[in-house]
Amino acid sequence: LGVTYNLKVIATAREGEPQSGEASYTSETNITINFLDNNQKPVFSCTSMEFKFREEKLDQTQKLDCLASYEVEDEDLPVFYYIYPESSNDVIDNTFEVDEFTGVISLKKVISFKENEQLEFKIVASNDSSPTSHNPSSFLSVTCNVIEINNNWPQWSRDKFFGAVMAGYSSSTIILTLEATDADKIDQGKLTYFLNGTVNVIGSGLNNIQEPFLVSESSGEIRLNFQVDSIMSGYFQFDVTVWDVEDQFGNGPHGNTTSVTIFIITSDNTVDFRFYNTVDEVQDQEVGMLEVISEIIGYEAYKQDILKATEDGVELTDRTLASLYFINSTTIEAIESSTILRMVSNINTFSELVVEVRNRTGLTLMSFPATATSTENLEEVLKAWLVGVSVVLGALCLILLVTFVLKTRELNNRIKKLTTNKFGSQESGLNRLGISAPTTNKHAIEGSNPIFNINSDDVKKDLSKFDEYDAHSIRSGDSDLIGIEDNPEFDYHPSAPHVPNGSHSYM
Repeated sequence: LGVTYNLKVIATAREGEPQSGEASYTSETNITINFLDNNQKPVFSCTSMEFKFREEKLDQTQKLDCLASYEVEDEDLPVFYYIYPESSNDVIDNTFEVDEFTGVISLKKVISFKENEQLEFKIVASNDSSPTSHNPSSFLSVTCNVIEINNNWPQWSRDKFFGAVMAGYSSSTIILTLEATDADKIDQGKLTYFLNGTVNVIGSGLNNIQEPFLVSESSGEIRLNFQVDSIMSGYFQFDVTVWDVEDQFGNGPHGNTTSVTIFIITSDNTVDFRFYNTVDEVQDQEVGMLEVISEIIGYEAYKQDILKATEDGVELTDRTLASLYFINSTTIEAIESSTILRMVSNINTFSELVVEVRNRTGLTLMSFPATATSTENLEEVLKAWLVGVSVVLGALCLILLVTFVLKTRELNNRIKKLTTNKFGSQESGLNRLGISAPTTNKHAIEGSNPIFNINSDDVKKDLSKFDEYDAHSIRSGDSDLIGIEDNPEFDYHPSAPHVPNGSHSYM
Protein backbone atom coordinates (compact mmCIF):
# COMPACT_ATOMS: atom_id res chain seq x y z
CA LEU A 1 0.00 0.00 0.00
CA GLY A 2 2.93 2.39 0.49
CA VAL A 3 6.58 2.90 1.24
CA THR A 4 8.32 2.39 4.57
CA TYR A 5 11.26 4.47 5.78
CA ASN A 6 13.50 3.66 8.74
CA LEU A 7 15.27 6.65 10.24
CA LYS A 8 17.84 7.03 13.00
CA VAL A 9 17.90 10.35 14.76
CA ILE A 10 20.97 11.26 16.86
CA ALA A 11 21.04 14.13 19.34
CA THR A 12 24.30 15.33 20.94
CA ALA A 13 25.68 18.33 22.87
CA ARG A 14 27.61 20.84 20.84
CA GLU A 15 30.21 21.63 23.45
CA GLY A 16 32.09 19.68 26.05
CA GLU A 17 32.92 16.08 26.63
CA PRO A 18 31.48 13.84 29.30
CA GLN A 19 33.65 13.53 32.37
CA SER A 20 34.63 10.29 33.91
CA GLY A 21 31.56 8.55 35.19
CA GLU A 22 29.12 10.80 33.32
CA ALA A 23 26.61 9.55 30.81
CA SER A 24 27.17 10.25 27.17
CA TYR A 25 26.03 13.60 25.82
CA THR A 26 24.72 11.80 22.75
CA SER A 27 21.33 10.05 22.34
CA GLU A 28 19.72 8.33 19.37
CA THR A 29 16.41 6.73 18.40
CA ASN A 30 15.02 4.81 15.45
CA ILE A 31 11.89 6.05 13.66
CA THR A 32 9.86 4.09 11.12
CA ILE A 33 7.67 6.12 8.75
CA ASN A 34 5.07 4.40 6.60
CA PHE A 35 3.65 6.37 3.72
CA LEU A 36 0.26 4.87 2.91
CA ASP A 37 -2.18 5.61 0.15
CA ASN A 38 -5.28 5.89 2.43
CA ASN A 39 -8.51 6.12 0.46
CA GLN A 40 -10.74 4.59 3.12
CA LYS A 41 -13.04 6.63 5.39
CA PRO A 42 -13.58 6.01 9.10
CA VAL A 43 -17.00 4.65 10.07
CA PHE A 44 -19.08 4.63 13.25
CA SER A 45 -20.17 1.44 14.87
CA CYS A 46 -23.55 3.05 15.70
CA THR A 47 -25.83 5.37 13.75
CA SER A 48 -27.26 7.61 16.50
CA MET A 49 -26.93 8.67 20.09
CA GLU A 50 -28.81 10.80 22.64
CA PHE A 51 -27.62 12.73 25.63
CA LYS A 52 -28.89 15.41 28.03
CA PHE A 53 -27.64 18.86 28.86
CA ARG A 54 -29.05 20.95 31.69
CA GLU A 55 -30.31 24.39 30.73
CA GLU A 56 -28.63 27.54 32.05
CA LYS A 57 -25.30 25.74 32.71
CA LEU A 58 -22.22 26.17 30.49
CA ASP A 59 -19.64 23.74 31.89
CA GLN A 60 -20.99 20.49 30.39
CA THR A 61 -19.41 17.91 28.05
CA GLN A 62 -20.50 14.66 26.45
CA LYS A 63 -18.34 11.86 25.01
CA LEU A 64 -19.51 10.00 21.94
CA ASP A 65 -21.20 6.70 22.62
CA CYS A 66 -19.22 5.16 19.80
CA LEU A 67 -16.03 6.30 18.08
CA ALA A 68 -15.24 6.01 14.41
CA SER A 69 -12.54 3.69 13.14
CA TYR A 70 -11.00 2.42 9.88
CA GLU A 71 -11.68 -0.93 8.40
CA VAL A 72 -7.93 -1.61 8.37
CA GLU A 73 -7.34 -1.34 12.08
CA ASP A 74 -3.67 -2.21 12.27
CA GLU A 75 -2.64 0.88 10.42
CA ASP A 76 -3.55 3.12 13.38
CA LEU A 77 -4.75 6.02 11.26
CA PRO A 78 -6.12 9.21 12.94
CA VAL A 79 -9.84 10.08 12.80
CA PHE A 80 -11.13 13.64 12.64
CA TYR A 81 -14.59 14.66 13.94
CA TYR A 82 -16.71 17.60 12.75
CA ILE A 83 -20.27 18.87 12.95
CA TYR A 84 -21.66 18.13 9.53
CA PRO A 85 -22.41 21.56 7.97
CA GLU A 86 -25.48 20.43 6.07
CA SER A 87 -27.17 19.31 9.31
CA SER A 88 -26.27 22.48 11.14
CA ASN A 89 -27.75 25.94 11.47
CA ASP A 90 -26.99 29.13 13.35
CA VAL A 91 -28.38 27.72 16.59
CA ILE A 92 -26.26 24.57 16.37
CA ASP A 93 -23.13 26.42 15.30
CA ASN A 94 -23.51 28.98 18.09
CA THR A 95 -24.35 26.39 20.75
CA PHE A 96 -22.16 23.28 20.23
CA GLU A 97 -18.58 22.46 19.33
CA VAL A 98 -16.91 19.07 18.77
CA ASP A 99 -13.31 18.26 19.60
CA GLU A 100 -11.59 17.51 16.33
CA PHE A 101 -9.54 14.59 17.66
CA THR A 102 -11.70 13.09 20.44
CA GLY A 103 -15.23 13.91 19.28
CA VAL A 104 -16.19 15.24 22.73
CA ILE A 105 -19.24 17.55 22.53
CA SER A 106 -19.23 20.75 24.60
CA LEU A 107 -21.19 24.01 24.84
CA LYS A 108 -20.26 27.43 23.53
CA LYS A 109 -23.13 29.08 25.43
CA VAL A 110 -25.88 28.09 27.82
CA ILE A 111 -29.05 26.64 26.36
CA SER A 112 -32.65 27.44 27.29
CA PHE A 113 -35.43 24.89 27.59
CA LYS A 114 -37.99 27.56 26.64
CA GLU A 115 -36.18 28.19 23.35
CA ASN A 116 -35.20 24.64 22.47
CA GLU A 117 -36.30 21.53 24.27
CA GLN A 118 -34.37 19.33 21.87
CA LEU A 119 -31.50 19.95 19.44
CA GLU A 120 -30.41 17.60 16.65
CA PHE A 121 -27.37 17.55 14.36
CA LYS A 122 -24.89 15.15 12.74
CA ILE A 123 -21.21 14.46 13.38
CA VAL A 124 -19.10 13.32 10.47
CA ALA A 125 -15.91 11.27 10.87
CA SER A 126 -13.20 12.11 8.34
CA ASN A 127 -9.72 10.94 7.45
CA ASP A 128 -8.53 14.51 6.95
CA SER A 129 -9.50 18.09 7.70
CA SER A 130 -12.39 18.01 5.25
CA PRO A 131 -15.75 17.63 7.09
CA THR A 132 -17.33 15.48 4.42
CA SER A 133 -17.74 11.89 3.42
CA HIS A 134 -19.63 9.84 0.87
CA ASN A 135 -19.92 6.88 3.20
CA PRO A 136 -23.23 6.94 5.13
CA SER A 137 -21.58 5.04 7.98
CA SER A 138 -19.29 8.01 8.57
CA PHE A 139 -22.20 10.01 10.00
CA LEU A 140 -23.54 9.90 13.56
CA SER A 141 -26.96 11.42 14.33
CA VAL A 142 -26.88 13.24 17.65
CA THR A 143 -29.89 14.33 19.74
CA CYS A 144 -29.46 16.67 22.71
CA ASN A 145 -32.38 16.74 25.11
CA VAL A 146 -32.44 19.88 27.26
CA ILE A 147 -33.20 19.34 30.93
CA GLU A 148 -35.50 22.03 32.32
CA ILE A 149 -34.90 23.61 35.69
CA ASN A 150 -37.35 25.52 37.91
CA ASN A 151 -36.26 29.09 37.25
CA ASN A 152 -39.63 30.85 36.87
CA TRP A 153 -42.14 32.06 39.42
CA PRO A 154 -45.87 31.32 39.09
CA GLN A 155 -47.86 34.22 37.60
CA TRP A 156 -51.47 35.11 38.41
CA SER A 157 -53.93 35.68 35.58
CA ARG A 158 -55.07 38.89 37.31
CA ASP A 159 -53.41 41.40 39.62
CA LYS A 160 -56.38 41.17 41.98
CA PHE A 161 -59.34 38.81 42.20
CA PHE A 162 -62.93 39.76 42.99
CA GLY A 163 -65.95 37.63 43.76
CA ALA A 164 -69.48 38.13 45.03
CA VAL A 165 -72.12 36.32 47.04
CA MET A 166 -75.80 37.09 47.53
CA ALA A 167 -78.42 36.34 50.14
CA GLY A 168 -79.42 32.69 49.90
CA TYR A 169 -75.98 31.37 48.93
CA SER A 170 -75.26 28.27 50.97
CA SER A 171 -72.10 26.70 52.26
CA SER A 172 -69.84 24.87 49.73
CA THR A 173 -70.91 27.16 46.87
CA ILE A 174 -67.98 27.89 44.54
CA ILE A 175 -67.48 31.67 44.50
CA LEU A 176 -64.61 31.90 42.02
CA THR A 177 -61.59 29.98 40.78
CA LEU A 178 -58.12 31.50 41.09
CA GLU A 179 -55.94 31.01 38.03
CA ALA A 180 -52.15 31.02 37.87
CA THR A 181 -49.62 29.76 35.34
CA ASP A 182 -45.93 28.87 35.40
CA ALA A 183 -43.61 29.12 32.42
CA ASP A 184 -41.71 26.04 33.64
CA LYS A 185 -43.07 22.91 32.02
CA ILE A 186 -42.15 20.82 35.01
CA ASP A 187 -44.58 22.88 37.12
CA GLN A 188 -47.60 22.39 34.87
CA GLY A 189 -50.46 20.87 36.83
CA LYS A 190 -48.43 20.94 40.03
CA LEU A 191 -49.24 24.43 41.37
CA THR A 192 -50.77 24.58 44.83
CA TYR A 193 -52.86 27.33 46.44
CA PHE A 194 -52.96 28.37 50.09
CA LEU A 195 -54.84 31.07 52.01
CA ASN A 196 -52.43 33.33 53.90
CA GLY A 197 -53.07 34.75 57.35
CA THR A 198 -56.53 35.84 58.39
CA VAL A 199 -59.57 37.12 56.53
CA ASN A 200 -60.35 40.80 57.02
CA VAL A 201 -64.08 41.35 57.51
CA ILE A 202 -65.60 44.75 56.70
CA GLY A 203 -69.35 45.24 57.12
CA SER A 204 -72.30 44.43 59.35
CA GLY A 205 -73.73 41.10 60.45
CA LEU A 206 -70.41 39.31 59.83
CA ASN A 207 -68.79 39.24 63.26
CA ASN A 208 -69.70 35.65 64.13
CA ILE A 209 -68.20 34.11 60.99
CA GLN A 210 -64.98 32.32 61.95
CA GLU A 211 -63.75 30.81 58.65
CA PRO A 212 -65.80 32.30 55.82
CA PHE A 213 -63.98 30.68 52.86
CA LEU A 214 -62.08 27.52 51.96
CA VAL A 215 -59.41 27.45 49.24
CA SER A 216 -58.82 24.25 47.27
CA GLU A 217 -55.11 23.45 47.37
CA SER A 218 -55.00 21.83 43.93
CA SER A 219 -57.59 23.75 41.88
CA GLY A 220 -57.64 27.22 43.42
CA GLU A 221 -61.42 27.12 43.90
CA ILE A 222 -62.76 29.34 46.66
CA ARG A 223 -65.82 27.90 48.36
CA LEU A 224 -68.26 29.58 50.70
CA ASN A 225 -68.18 28.29 54.25
CA PHE A 226 -71.28 29.99 55.70
CA GLN A 227 -74.89 30.77 54.88
CA VAL A 228 -75.44 34.27 53.49
CA ASP A 229 -78.34 36.13 55.15
CA SER A 230 -80.19 39.18 53.94
CA ILE A 231 -79.05 41.19 56.97
CA MET A 232 -75.39 40.81 55.97
CA SER A 233 -73.56 43.52 54.09
CA GLY A 234 -69.94 44.40 53.38
CA TYR A 235 -67.01 42.47 51.95
CA PHE A 236 -64.07 40.17 52.82
CA GLN A 237 -60.40 40.60 51.97
CA PHE A 238 -57.61 38.02 52.21
CA ASP A 239 -54.40 36.87 50.47
CA VAL A 240 -53.74 33.63 48.60
CA THR A 241 -50.27 32.32 47.64
CA VAL A 242 -49.57 29.94 44.76
CA TRP A 243 -46.49 27.70 44.90
CA ASP A 244 -44.61 25.67 42.28
CA VAL A 245 -42.46 22.57 42.96
CA GLU A 246 -38.74 22.01 43.59
CA ASP A 247 -36.77 20.55 40.69
CA GLN A 248 -34.13 17.78 40.78
CA PHE A 249 -31.37 20.35 41.17
CA GLY A 250 -32.84 22.02 44.26
CA ASN A 251 -34.31 25.06 42.51
CA GLY A 252 -37.58 26.28 44.03
CA PRO A 253 -40.23 26.13 45.18
CA HIS A 254 -41.29 29.68 44.25
CA GLY A 255 -44.38 31.48 45.56
CA ASN A 256 -46.52 34.40 44.40
CA THR A 257 -49.24 36.14 46.42
CA THR A 258 -52.38 37.95 45.31
CA SER A 259 -55.28 39.66 47.09
CA VAL A 260 -58.88 38.44 46.94
CA THR A 261 -61.99 40.51 47.71
CA ILE A 262 -65.42 38.90 48.10
CA PHE A 263 -68.42 41.27 48.13
CA ILE A 264 -71.87 40.66 49.56
CA ILE A 265 -74.10 42.13 46.86
CA THR A 266 -77.82 42.40 46.08
CA SER A 267 -79.88 42.60 42.92
CA ASP A 268 -79.13 46.32 42.98
CA ASN A 269 -75.56 45.47 41.96
CA THR A 270 -76.22 43.00 39.13
CA VAL A 271 -77.05 43.73 35.49
CA ASP A 272 -78.43 41.14 33.06
CA PHE A 273 -76.74 41.01 29.64
CA ARG A 274 -78.67 38.90 27.10
CA PHE A 275 -77.17 37.21 24.05
CA TYR A 276 -78.49 35.49 20.93
CA ASN A 277 -76.15 32.61 21.69
CA THR A 278 -76.13 29.33 23.57
CA VAL A 279 -74.81 28.98 27.11
CA ASP A 280 -71.77 27.04 25.87
CA GLU A 281 -70.90 29.74 23.35
CA VAL A 282 -71.09 32.48 25.97
CA GLN A 283 -69.08 30.44 28.49
CA ASP A 284 -66.38 29.75 25.89
CA GLN A 285 -66.03 33.49 25.24
CA GLU A 286 -66.51 34.56 28.86
CA VAL A 287 -63.05 36.07 29.32
CA GLY A 288 -63.14 38.06 26.08
CA MET A 289 -66.71 39.18 26.66
CA LEU A 290 -65.90 40.49 30.14
CA GLU A 291 -62.80 42.29 28.83
CA VAL A 292 -64.78 44.09 26.12
CA ILE A 293 -67.57 45.16 28.49
CA SER A 294 -65.04 46.33 31.09
CA GLU A 295 -63.18 48.47 28.55
CA ILE A 296 -66.31 50.19 27.27
CA ILE A 297 -68.15 50.62 30.59
CA GLY A 298 -65.06 51.72 32.49
CA TYR A 299 -65.52 49.37 35.44
CA GLU A 300 -64.23 45.81 35.85
CA ALA A 301 -66.97 43.35 34.90
CA TYR A 302 -67.32 39.98 36.65
CA LYS A 303 -69.59 37.05 36.06
CA GLN A 304 -72.18 36.32 38.70
CA ASP A 305 -73.93 33.62 36.72
CA ILE A 306 -74.52 32.44 33.13
CA LEU A 307 -77.87 30.78 32.52
CA LYS A 308 -80.32 30.00 29.75
CA ALA A 309 -82.65 32.91 29.07
CA THR A 310 -86.34 32.35 29.77
CA GLU A 311 -89.49 33.72 28.20
CA ASP A 312 -92.84 33.25 29.93
CA GLY A 313 -91.20 30.68 32.18
CA VAL A 314 -89.84 28.62 29.28
CA GLU A 315 -86.07 28.17 28.85
CA LEU A 316 -84.65 29.25 25.50
CA THR A 317 -81.77 27.10 24.26
CA ASP A 318 -80.52 29.68 21.77
CA ARG A 319 -80.47 32.63 24.14
CA THR A 320 -78.32 33.21 27.21
CA LEU A 321 -78.52 35.53 30.20
CA ALA A 322 -75.24 36.60 31.79
CA SER A 323 -75.70 38.21 35.18
CA LEU A 324 -72.75 40.53 35.74
CA TYR A 325 -71.62 42.86 38.50
CA PHE A 326 -69.12 45.67 38.26
CA ILE A 327 -66.30 46.69 40.59
CA ASN A 328 -64.43 49.96 40.97
CA SER A 329 -60.98 48.50 41.59
CA THR A 330 -59.66 51.86 42.78
CA THR A 331 -62.15 52.42 45.59
CA ILE A 332 -62.85 48.69 46.10
CA GLU A 333 -66.63 48.96 45.89
CA ALA A 334 -69.43 47.37 43.93
CA ILE A 335 -71.20 49.64 41.45
CA GLU A 336 -74.97 50.14 41.58
CA SER A 337 -76.80 48.53 38.68
CA SER A 338 -78.61 51.82 38.05
CA THR A 339 -75.29 53.41 37.13
CA ILE A 340 -74.53 50.70 34.57
CA LEU A 341 -78.07 50.77 33.15
CA ARG A 342 -77.85 54.51 32.59
CA MET A 343 -74.64 53.97 30.64
CA VAL A 344 -75.92 51.15 28.43
CA SER A 345 -79.17 53.05 27.76
CA ASN A 346 -77.05 55.57 25.86
CA ILE A 347 -77.41 54.66 22.18
CA ASN A 348 -73.74 55.35 21.40
CA THR A 349 -72.47 53.22 24.29
CA PHE A 350 -74.83 50.37 23.46
CA SER A 351 -73.91 50.46 19.76
CA GLU A 352 -70.23 50.28 20.66
CA LEU A 353 -70.90 47.33 22.94
CA VAL A 354 -72.76 45.43 20.24
CA VAL A 355 -70.07 45.99 17.60
CA GLU A 356 -67.05 45.25 19.83
CA VAL A 357 -68.57 42.17 21.45
CA ARG A 358 -69.47 40.75 18.02
CA ASN A 359 -66.10 41.54 16.44
CA ARG A 360 -63.94 40.27 19.29
CA THR A 361 -65.96 37.35 20.62
CA GLY A 362 -68.52 36.46 17.98
CA LEU A 363 -71.36 36.93 20.49
CA THR A 364 -74.50 38.87 19.63
CA LEU A 365 -75.69 41.18 22.39
CA MET A 366 -79.44 41.75 22.73
CA SER A 367 -80.97 45.13 23.53
CA PHE A 368 -81.89 45.90 27.12
CA PRO A 369 -85.61 45.87 28.03
CA ALA A 370 -87.16 49.33 28.23
CA THR A 371 -88.39 48.62 31.76
CA ALA A 372 -84.81 48.12 32.85
CA THR A 373 -84.05 51.79 32.52
CA SER A 374 -87.47 53.50 32.54
CA THR A 375 -87.63 53.66 36.33
CA GLU A 376 -84.12 55.06 36.57
CA ASN A 377 -84.81 57.54 33.78
CA LEU A 378 -88.01 58.67 35.52
CA GLU A 379 -86.06 59.14 38.73
CA GLU A 380 -83.51 61.26 36.92
CA VAL A 381 -86.28 63.31 35.29
CA LEU A 382 -87.93 63.87 38.65
CA LYS A 383 -84.64 64.90 40.17
CA ALA A 384 -84.08 67.34 37.33
CA TRP A 385 -87.60 68.77 37.78
CA LEU A 386 -87.05 69.07 41.52
CA VAL A 387 -83.82 70.97 41.01
CA GLY A 388 -85.47 73.24 38.46
CA VAL A 389 -88.45 73.98 40.67
CA SER A 390 -86.18 74.67 43.62
CA VAL A 391 -84.19 77.16 41.57
CA VAL A 392 -87.34 78.92 40.36
CA LEU A 393 -88.86 79.09 43.85
CA GLY A 394 -85.60 80.39 45.26
CA ALA A 395 -85.48 83.11 42.62
CA LEU A 396 -89.12 84.07 43.28
CA CYS A 397 -88.46 84.29 47.02
CA LEU A 398 -85.50 86.55 46.40
CA ILE A 399 -87.51 88.81 44.09
CA LEU A 400 -90.35 88.96 46.62
CA LEU A 401 -87.98 89.96 49.39
CA VAL A 402 -86.43 92.75 47.31
CA THR A 403 -89.87 93.99 46.29
CA PHE A 404 -91.05 94.01 49.90
CA VAL A 405 -88.08 96.06 51.05
CA LEU A 406 -88.45 98.59 48.26
CA LYS A 407 -92.24 98.93 48.73
CA THR A 408 -91.89 99.37 52.50
CA ARG A 409 -89.31 102.09 51.99
CA GLU A 410 -91.59 103.87 49.49
CA LEU A 411 -94.59 103.75 51.83
CA ASN A 412 -92.58 105.08 54.75
CA ASN A 413 -91.48 108.03 52.65
CA ARG A 414 -95.07 108.79 51.64
CA ILE A 415 -96.33 108.64 55.25
CA LYS A 416 -93.54 110.92 56.39
CA LYS A 417 -94.48 113.49 53.75
CA LEU A 418 -98.22 113.35 54.55
CA THR A 419 -97.87 113.57 58.35
CA THR A 420 -97.86 117.10 60.14
CA ASN A 421 -95.76 117.42 63.24
CA LYS A 422 -97.80 117.99 66.46
CA PHE A 423 -98.07 121.63 67.51
CA GLY A 424 -95.83 122.44 70.44
CA SER A 425 -93.85 119.31 70.09
CA GLN A 426 -90.17 119.31 70.47
CA GLU A 427 -89.79 118.71 66.74
CA SER A 428 -92.15 121.49 65.58
CA GLY A 429 -90.58 124.52 67.31
CA LEU A 430 -93.91 126.41 66.81
CA ASN A 431 -94.01 127.73 70.41
CA ARG A 432 -90.51 129.16 70.14
CA LEU A 433 -91.56 132.56 68.89
CA GLY A 434 -89.22 134.46 71.21
CA ILE A 435 -85.52 134.54 71.13
CA SER A 436 -84.19 131.24 72.15
CA ALA A 437 -81.38 132.46 74.33
CA PRO A 438 -80.22 131.70 77.86
CA THR A 439 -82.07 133.54 80.79
CA THR A 440 -84.76 135.04 78.50
CA ASN A 441 -87.42 132.91 80.18
CA LYS A 442 -86.82 130.37 82.86
CA HIS A 443 -89.96 128.61 81.74
CA ALA A 444 -88.95 128.52 78.11
CA ILE A 445 -88.91 124.74 78.13
CA GLU A 446 -92.44 123.40 77.86
CA GLY A 447 -93.77 121.71 80.98
CA SER A 448 -91.59 123.72 83.32
CA ASN A 449 -94.14 126.49 84.01
CA PRO A 450 -95.72 125.56 87.40
CA ILE A 451 -98.98 127.42 86.63
CA PHE A 452 -99.91 124.55 84.34
CA ASN A 453 -98.86 121.96 86.90
CA ILE A 454 -100.61 123.28 89.98
CA ASN A 455 -101.96 119.89 90.90
CA SER A 456 -98.60 118.24 90.99
CA ASP A 457 -97.01 117.49 94.33
CA ASP A 458 -93.89 119.45 93.49
CA VAL A 459 -95.88 122.65 92.80
CA LYS A 460 -97.89 122.27 96.01
CA LYS A 461 -94.71 122.10 98.00
CA ASP A 462 -93.39 125.26 96.33
CA LEU A 463 -96.59 127.35 97.06
CA SER A 464 -95.39 128.06 100.55
CA LYS A 465 -92.76 130.43 99.22
CA PHE A 466 -95.41 132.75 97.84
CA ASP A 467 -96.83 135.04 100.61
CA GLU A 468 -100.04 137.03 100.53
CA TYR A 469 -98.31 140.15 99.47
CA ASP A 470 -97.54 138.67 96.20
CA ALA A 471 -101.20 139.18 95.25
CA HIS A 472 -101.07 142.95 95.74
CA SER A 473 -99.76 145.36 93.24
CA ILE A 474 -97.84 148.37 94.42
CA ARG A 475 -100.63 150.83 93.76
CA SER A 476 -103.70 148.58 94.21
CA GLY A 477 -104.67 149.97 97.61
CA ASP A 478 -108.02 148.62 98.68
CA SER A 479 -109.27 147.86 95.16
CA ASP A 480 -112.38 145.74 94.83
CA LEU A 481 -110.52 143.56 92.42
CA ILE A 482 -108.42 142.17 95.17
CA GLY A 483 -109.45 138.55 95.74
CA ILE A 484 -111.59 138.37 92.64
CA GLU A 485 -109.65 135.39 91.53
CA ASP A 486 -111.25 133.47 94.38
CA ASN A 487 -114.66 133.91 92.80
CA PRO A 488 -115.79 130.54 91.51
CA GLU A 489 -116.77 132.16 88.26
CA PHE A 490 -113.15 132.91 87.61
CA ASP A 491 -111.85 129.57 88.80
CA TYR A 492 -110.15 127.82 85.89
CA HIS A 493 -109.07 125.00 88.16
CA PRO A 494 -112.08 123.91 90.21
CA SER A 495 -110.27 121.01 91.74
CA ALA A 496 -107.27 123.08 92.83
CA PRO A 497 -107.00 124.00 96.56
CA HIS A 498 -108.31 127.43 97.65
CA VAL A 499 -105.69 130.08 98.15
CA PRO A 500 -107.04 133.04 100.28
CA ASN A 501 -106.00 136.67 100.35
CA GLY A 502 -104.41 137.28 97.10
CA SER A 503 -103.90 136.20 93.60
CA HIS A 504 -100.89 134.55 92.21
CA SER A 505 -99.32 135.69 89.11
CA TYR A 506 -96.30 134.21 87.47
CA MET A 507 -94.13 135.66 84.89
